[in-house]
Amino acid sequence: MLAKNKSNNIQICVKYLPNVKKGDKGDIVTILQQELKYMGYLTVAPDGIFGSYTDAALKAFQTNINKVYGNFTVDGICGPKTWTKILIG
Repeated sequence: MLAKNKSNNIQICVKYLPNVKKGDKGDIVTILQQELKYMGYLTVAPDGIFGSYTDAALKAFQTNINKVYGNFTVDGICGPKTWTKILIG
């Protein structure tokens, strides 16, 4: 029951997270980078700048999610579906 509530709470929260893409900067990018680093996709230190390394890491994550679940867009944009998979797992 706790997992379901956590999932529902995160799904509500991701509605309020911005789409994050290459060229973006700031704390939300740092959060994304920290998550990608924790999961082993990002190999450089988080710096709050969505550049080539973050783009490649996010696309690698999206590619793996697509292999597991199918029908998942690999576009290098961290939108609601990607945030949900990052935050829930």
